[in-house]
Amino acid sequence: MNNAFSRRTALKGAAWSGAATLAISAPAAHAVSDHAYYNASSQNGRLSLNSDGNRVLNLFTDLPVAPEPAGFSVGYESGQAVDATAQLARLDYYFAVPAECVSVQEPQLLDDCTESWTAPRLVEETVTTAQGVTPDLTGYRLYVTSFTGPSTNPVLLDAATATWPGSEISLSMVGRSAEEVTLYAGYVTSFTTDSGFTRDNATLVQQLTVT
Repeated sequence: MNNAFSRRTALKGAAWSGAATLAISAPAAHAVSDHAYYNASSQNGRLSLNSDGNRVLNLFTDLPVAPEPAGFSVGYESGQAVDATAQLARLDYYFAVPAECVSVQEPQLLDDCTESWTAPRLVEETVTTAQGVTPDLTGYRLYVTSFTGPSTNPVLLDAATATWPGSEISLSMVGRSAEEVTLYAGYVTSFTTDSGFTRDNATLVQQLTVT
């Protein structure tokens, strides 16, 4: 069964713990808005059993979960900002999975992801979720992959039209995981726009339960 979350539901006031939304103060020169919203899209996870009796964990952002686009995007809601161009300083994707999930095969990028993302590497760091929580990762392995695709992209009204080219992720790992897995995954980004917005090391990491 897929588990997905949507960022825009947060803007509509829905009680959905996985919503990923950044609110960024606008400079006074742009009086059309008090805030602009910079977002990462929905994530999915899937567990399946392979022929060897191992569990295959898939983690992906390469399929849209309506009304969200696939991958990472920078955009704004109507009346919140103006069209602009964003310049990435960093776009990394972190994911922390229980060690048993990767006891047979380390995480691998699938499909065309290798064209714009580095191979996942194991790191000894901490991550903070979009809700400001730093989870205890005892028993987990934390990985990161870094974006190598285009460094600039338009910021347009309605983020659904502004998916960053090549930012979609599709990962697979094999282990002896349980029927239900709690993991942490999401984008961490720094960028500026030519309309005057700056965001440093913004985390869109979420807790995700996959069954």
